[in-house]
Amino acid sequence: MSSAEFTASPPSSYPVFQQNMSLLRIYSWYRLALAVVLIAILIGTRKDPLVGRDYPELFIALCGAYFLFVILVLILLPLTKR
Repeated sequence: MSSAEFTASPPSSYPVFQQNMSLLRIYSWYRLALAVVLIAILIGTRKDPLVGRDYPELFIALCGAYFLFVILVLILLPLTKR
């Protein structure tokens, strides 16, 4: 057997655009989890916060805006067609 038989290549029936959209979907779920974890850390360490110590209201507002942006991306992602 030649070494060419063992190389993995993406199937030609799965276009690059769909691969990119799959990666974007995975990355968006990661960003959503990150926003939730950061807010949970802030709330869980309210007496002596680990994050957002100087301006906690601003930190919560920006995490909330980031959360909403990611939700919007996840909603619009399936509507994106090439």
